[in-house]
Order: sequence, then C-alpha cells, then structure tokens
Amino acid sequence: MSVPRIPSDSDTQSHRLLAAIEIIGKHGPVTSETLRDLLGVPKTVAWRIVKRLREAGWVRFRHGGHLIELDPRLDDLFATAHFSDREFSAVGDLMTRLAEGGKFHLDLFVPDHSGTVTLQETTRRLTVASS
Repeated sequence: MSVPRIPSDSDTQSHRLLAAIEIIGKHGPVTSETLRDLLGVPKTVAWRIVKRLREAGWVRFRHGGHLIELDPRLDDLFATAHFSDREFSAVGDLMTRLAEGGKFHLDLFVPDHSGTVTLQETTRRLTVASS
C-alpha cells in the first residue's frame, strides 16, 4: 500500500483528519494499525482521529471493531458536492488575467445538475478593484 506521507509542516489536526479520510477512502476498510502506519502518527493520536471521525459520522467500525471504513452516508454528501475541475480552474485563471488587463468583465455561467444555469464566477470584483 503506497500513500504519500503528509509533510511534517502540515501536521495539524485538520490535515490529519483529511489524510485519514483519504486513506480510509482509498484503502478501506483498514485496521487501526494500517491507518496509524500510513498517517505516521502514534497509536493514541490515530485513535483520537478515528474517534473524532466516528463522532462526526464519517467513519464506522466493521468486523467486531477491527476494521475502519467510511460511513456509506458520505456517498450522498460527495455525490451532491460541487467540485472544481481542471477546465474551470484554467478558465478562472484566464478570467483573472483578462480582468487585470482590461476595462471589461466576464461572467461564467454553468448548468447545475437540474439544468438550471447559474453564475459560477465573475470578474466584476476584479475589474472594480483594479480601477
């Protein structure tokens, strides 16, 4: 199992929680020992992470408490979540450069899951700020 280790400068509680979710999501269900090894943290720290994730309803135990897995209710959360994609990020960067160099604005509208077109990004703030 190969998971990139978290750099020591990112050794915050939030980073550890997110790293644990990523590890469990990619490799789960996992044992507490596997999670601890992949996170590179002591046993007590790993159990505090798992406890917080369980209290939040993000993970659950299987196989008599020996395996940790993501709670299936997260599927609904992530299925409806809005994620930025590479195309949108590239367009956003281009919009920023154009707004900084001209006296105009651009609006980016995208259809949502129901087909309703919604404003996703605008350069109006940038053109006003650079005037």
